[in-house]
Amino acid sequence: MGDSLLGVFPRVARMVEGAETLLGESCYHWHSKVCRKLPNSGQVEWHQDYGSWYHDGCLSPQLISCAIAIEPCTPENGCLQMLKGSHLLGRMDVIKMGNTVGADPQRLQIAMEKMEIVNCVMEPGDAVFFHSNVLHGSPPNHSDRSRAMMFCTYNAISNQPFILEGQEHHRYRPLQKLPNSTIIEGNYDCAMEDRAEVYKPDPEIDRPYMNIPLFEDNYISRFLKNS
Repeated sequence: MGDSLLGVFPRVARMVEGAETLLGESCYHWHSKVCRKLPNSGQVEWHQDYGSWYHDGCLSPQLISCAIAIEPCTPENGCLQMLKGSHLLGRMDVIKMGNTVGADPQRLQIAMEKMEIVNCVMEPGDAVFFHSNVLHGSPPNHSDRSRAMMFCTYNAISNQPFILEGQEHHRYRPLQKLPNSTIIEGNYDCAMEDRAEVYKPDPEIDRPYMNIPLFEDNYISRFLKNS
């Protein structure tokens, strides 16, 4: 939660208050990330976020994410998809699929027969909140343009991990809300701190399965310059 845009965004009052209204209790920042799907890159398997956060030590699925479009998101470039009402199904087992993981395929298939798939078609600045048990994923990007989104996730204060070792970064820290005008007034120092983590896929494992292009060393600076 520094003074970069990525550190300031999750603290904007309307974001935090939206999360708290939907969760029904006070929350704190869990994590944030920027995901970019380049042209002709692969799909993201259907999954529940709580499938992972359960193993981080969160006793309940009292977590919620807000996805914000940085670039236009359409079915052609692999927009976010959600299964309507799937947060009511409870946590599904996480199954290993190649080098990635996803929701139990048998249960997923039955759920898809009963529930509507919603394409989250979004313009830059549009946002959607979704519960940690919502089944979601995204199809491949078959277009000639990229699709970038920011995800800000919040956890209920009462739900901080009971696992202590390795979860220091997920422990509760007071969240100072910032005015809604913070972003438009440019009250941040930079887009990202130099220490922001960038996942670099293993070309022998990730590229064949998910068709994820490798990130060049100057990926972050070039992405920010072009966005």
